[in-house]
Amino acid sequence: MKKSENYYVYTHSLAGKPPFYVGKANENRVKRIYRLHNRHHTRIIEKYGKENIIVKTMLCRDEQHALDLEVKMIAALRNGGVKLVNMTDGGEGASGVVISESTREKMRYAQKNRPSPSIDTKRKTSESMKKISHEISAKLKGRPVSEKTREKMSITQKRICGTEERKELCSKIHKGKVLSEETRYKISKAMKGRKLSDNTKNNMSIAKKGKPLSDEHKLKMKKPKSQEARQNMAIAQKMRKPISEETRLKMIASRMAYIEKIKNTSGAQ
Repeated sequence: MKKSENYYVYTHSLAGKPPFYVGKANENRVKRIYRLHNRHHTRIIEKYGKENIIVKTMLCRDEQHALDLEVKMIAALRNGGVKLVNMTDGGEGASGVVISESTREKMRYAQKNRPSPSIDTKRKTSESMKKISHEISAKLKGRPVSEKTREKMSITQKRICGTEERKELCSKIHKGKVLSEETRYKISKAMKGRKLSDNTKNNMSIAKKGKPLSDEHKLKMKKPKSQEARQNMAIAQKMRKPISEETRLKMIASRMAYIEKIKNTSGAQ
C-alpha cells in the first residue's frame, strides 16, 4: 500500500525579520530553498545566501488543509503590514490541478499591477546582480569550453536571436531610442581595447558579405554629417593607432583581389 504524502505550510525568513515568503509543499519540496518561478524570492536568496534562510514548517492534515492554511497565513501577514514576495494570495498549488484561463488572467492582472519598485530598490537590485555576474565571470574565466558545448551554445543563440520575428521585435524596441551621454560613454569604455579573435573577425566578415542594404540604410549613409559628427570623426582619426605593416599588406592584398575580380567580371561580359 502506498504511503500517504505529508503536506506542509512553510515560511522563509531572515534572522530577526518577519517572513518574506509563505508556501505549501510536500515533504520533498519543502526541503528545497530555491523557488525559481519567483524572481523576487530568487534575488533574496542570491543576496543573502541560502544558508542564511530560516525555514519554519507546519505539518497539515492533508493537501486541502495546507492550501487553506497558506491562504490564511498570507492574508494575515499582509494585513499586518508584512511585505511578502508571493506573487499570488495562495491556494493555487494543488497537485495535478489545471489552472483555468480565468484564474490565469487574474494572476496576470495582479502581476502587471504590482507597484513599481523604488529607485533605491532598483539600485540595490542592480548592484546585487552585478556582484553575482562578476562572481560567475571570475569563476568561468579561463575555463576551457569544448567544441560540442560551443556548438550547443551557438544553436541556442541562433534559435533565440536568429529568427526574423525576434529581429523585428528587437528592431522595434531599439528604433528611435536615444542613448544618454553616460550610457554612450560606458559602452565606449567597455569596447575600447577589446580584441576580437581571428575566428570572430572571419565570422563577422562572412555575415556581412553579400548582405543587401535597405533603402533606409542607404539614405542614412548619403545623409550629410553634422559639424559635431565631423569633429568627432577627426578626433577619432587623430587618436587612432598607426596601422601595422601586417595590416597594410592585408589591405593591399584585399584591394588587389577586388580589382582582379572586377577585371574578370568585365572580361566575362
